[in-house]
Amino acid sequence: MSGELVARPGALVRGGENALVVVGTARSTATVSFGGAVVLWEHLPSRTRREARRQSTVVAEAVEVDPAVRLESGRVVEHATAWRFHTDAVVLADVARRLVPAPSGGTRPAEAWEHRSVRLLLAATPPRRRQGVVEVAHELAAPGASLLEPTLPGQPAAATAWEYLPQMVRRDAERLVPSPTTWLGQLVQERSPDGFPTKQDVRALRMSPERAVVILATRSLAPIAGAGVSHHTAQMALTPWVVEQVGFDLLGPDAWPQVERG
Repeated sequence: MSGELVARPGALVRGGENALVVVGTARSTATVSFGGAVVLWEHLPSRTRREARRQSTVVAEAVEVDPAVRLESGRVVEHATAWRFHTDAVVLADVARRLVPAPSGGTRPAEAWEHRSVRLLLAATPPRRRQGVVEVAHELAAPGASLLEPTLPGQPAAATAWEYLPQMVRRDAERLVPSPTTWLGQLVQERSPDGFPTKQDVRALRMSPERAVVILATRSLAPIAGAGVSHHTAQMALTPWVVEQVGFDLLGPDAWPQVERG
């Protein structure tokens, strides 16, 4: 996985000057309604952060809340999986918190996250890294259109975030981990106080018992003089992604130590 990202065969049409371009294979962020709260590692219990601590470099991290709530001992509970991809291991942490009815409908957290468990999955090989700038504007699907290729089965948030990546990025990762047993990911946007999108990133982890691959795709857009929020949003969706792909083989399941089990 060393070297620059390069194009892969896809669904092609002929463009200007005999150029071939991929079309309709990635979703546009122009119509995404960002607004959900983002959970960070710093929001997790101190015990979870302590158990998950490692000396090696962190390549990417995220916390993904499971949309399905559970009934546990008479309490309505939501779970979240926090993950960190280090240069020599993957850390997975499970946390939970109780929910209560919200005055406006639905539910709201009744307390802080509580520690459940932490797992450490060790690398069997040195990390292999690829980096590059990848265009996506030429392959964006029309709003509401179905993609040419269905997403792999997986967690809803990961599958959704995955579709905003360029096809070549997805295909490379799917080739390395074709049938993930753990698939986590999210699309996050930062915006200015007056509502202009300034940065977007996709962080995704695909892992099988044999291999782990993380994708970190980031893009930003400086303020456009005289442009409104809608134009700025549309231009952000056309901005190339700066992509980093890092992966390594894993030690077998028998060698995966359970750091702590709640």
